[in-house]
Amino acid sequence: MRKLHLILALGTALSTVAAASQSRVASVNFTFRETPLRGYRVGDEFLLPLENVADLGWTASSANAGAKIVAESRTFNIPTRQVDGKTCIPLRAAVDKVGGDSSWNPGGYDILQVSSPVFRVSVNKGVLNVDSAMAVKTTVSVIGSKKVVIDLDGAKFTRETKVDADGSTSVSQYGPNTVRIVLNLDFVPNLPKGQVSNSSQIKLDLSPEPVRPKEVATPKPDKTVPKQDDPPKTDQTTQNQTQNPTQNPVPTGPIDLPIAINWENETNTSMAIKFAPGQWVGTATCRKPEKNILELELSNLDGVLPKDFELKSKAIKEITAEKNGTSTILRLRLERAMGADITTSATGVVLNLVRPTSTGGRLDGKVIVLDAGHGGRDHGATAAGIMEKNINLFLSRYVRDALTAEGVTVIMTRNDDSFPELEARPALANKNSADIFLSIHVNEPGRGGGTTPSGTITFYHKGSAISKFLGECIQSEIVKSKLLPDMGVRSDGTIYQSGFAVLRLSNMPGVLIETGFITNPKDRQVLQSEAFGKALAKSVVAGLKTYYGQ
Repeated sequence: MRKLHLILALGTALSTVAAASQSRVASVNFTFRETPLRGYRVGDEFLLPLENVADLGWTASSANAGAKIVAESRTFNIPTRQVDGKTCIPLRAAVDKVGGDSSWNPGGYDILQVSSPVFRVSVNKGVLNVDSAMAVKTTVSVIGSKKVVIDLDGAKFTRETKVDADGSTSVSQYGPNTVRIVLNLDFVPNLPKGQVSNSSQIKLDLSPEPVRPKEVATPKPDKTVPKQDDPPKTDQTTQNQTQNPTQNPVPTGPIDLPIAINWENETNTSMAIKFAPGQWVGTATCRKPEKNILELELSNLDGVLPKDFELKSKAIKEITAEKNGTSTILRLRLERAMGADITTSATGVVLNLVRPTSTGGRLDGKVIVLDAGHGGRDHGATAAGIMEKNINLFLSRYVRDALTAEGVTVIMTRNDDSFPELEARPALANKNSADIFLSIHVNEPGRGGGTTPSGTITFYHKGSAISKFLGECIQSEIVKSKLLPDMGVRSDGTIYQSGFAVLRLSNMPGVLIETGFITNPKDRQVLQSEAFGKALAKSVVAGLKTYYGQ
């Protein structure tokens, strides 16, 4: 028996050594979650550390020689493997067990995408039902008055997806990880707007909006409302909805806000406000009036901080609550500027804050790779005899000089009219262990929409919350020059399924700035001016200082 135990132990040890020697670091974009998770690739499998399973919304516990997983309303056992001293589960095998879909990035990169196949979409007797294998994030928008757009983030439309609806309903794969349902109704629907659920089963009542008696309007303060087509700049709004709000009326008196810090580390802070079912039905809006101030507005809520409330967070220095009409505003004073993302559900709100890793809090001393897009034989976009590659280099030199003056080590991917291969640009940044990757480009119709668009867009790689924060810091400074319109911060997944190669292949936070549209005469003139070159350089420096908390 002792000999058998020795053989088994030796076999386990050899398996551990083999897994470690054959593994390499990889990441997974899991359904609709914004932040990718790190793990290991061994062959065609993705091994996820057991300690990170909870980040998927699953639970895991040790069981015999493996792990017991509770996921997507299913319970199953799965074998584990040891890599780098960590107990890991085979994620692709686990995803298969719950009916999900997983695939490696087709470009040969170690990025796994996990999506939830949509089984059925039906509209019957005024009710929309959606069934999918795994939880998806559902967002509802009403365009005009009778057109409803429902986006299922983290979803996949397949040949097996059954659509049971009339011709007024369309279902398609709108984005690489988004299924879009469009309903053309002949009445104004009584639907919630914004995010309504994170679930594998969605049920929406498409009944008409009730006719309300006319009321005497009360004066309201002037408020600028952005155009419907404009992307959100600094605010994020999501909506909470219960299955049947009429059965659980919202309390009329003040309620204590049960605020708790879920977890906090060097780069992330998760804060939750949990409600009892039916206690709150409303929207959550996040905005940043100042760099270090974040406001979370909860509509249709009269909330106060508990008398015994004690804040235990290094990132959040102070929280206050105040009433604003029918809303409650939580004002958070942060240790420094941070990226923010909110999600809502029937049980509350979760606020996630993100910031850079150990940086010393200063820009000087950093290594930044600056990429002037295109070059050489690759002219980029052209208009009126002007080539994008020349504008990119022209603007990059202004940015280089400004960063160098701040004590930054700047590495240019090109200093002349040459053409570094696409993969060589991020490879240069990776080789030099750069802190930031910046790529300068000029836009053209097709990326921004419209025939003669105008303005600046900053792209970040999809799923990278820290790169999104970097983009927000830089874009917010660029628009202060008022030389070109603000077209917001966007994910590169809105352009290409796998995103931009220079951002996807970089191992550090990075953004790609589409400075303006070469096809727009005004933009073209501004982009070639010294004034814009200096303004862009100043904005990049200021944005990076905000990013680093300087």
